[in-house]
Amino acid sequence: MQNITLSTVSDMDNNGIDEISLSGFRTDVSRHQIAVKSGSDRNDQLLRITWADNYADVIYHVINDIDGNGIAEFGLMGKDTRANQYVLSIAYVDESLAHETKQVNLGNDWQKAPSVILLDDEDNDGMKELLFYGNSNSGSPKIRKVASPL
Repeated sequence: MQNITLSTVSDMDNNGIDEISLSGFRTDVSRHQIAVKSGSDRNDQLLRITWADNYADVIYHVINDIDGNGIAEFGLMGKDTRANQYVLSIAYVDESLAHETKQVNLGNDWQKAPSVILLDDEDNDGMKELLFYGNSNSGSPKIRKVASPL
């Protein structure tokens, strides 16, 4: 795996021990991947999420529970080379550790992949909001808030 990022993730298998996530690009299969291993048994892989090799300027994210189910979500932020725009692809994980992926399209007016902050649920729909910030292509500061990205 290349460009590896290690993160701790809140307990996903209900044993009281945080998990470990490993993110990076797998050259052997030409895919971006996030793998989550049990914090108590590193041989137990709880989750694997993969994305196609059509993203540049990639940053992997562990997002602390957007949908309020007590389980972290995982994301890949990058420039979709097919559509020439920045995208945050979020894998929403449920209690059975299955996941569904949704995309937030951010457009192409960013100098590089924007940073993302998880906000409180400001519109009371049960989903936290996301705030993206960075610089536009012209160099001026830019922010964008996305409500309920699911």
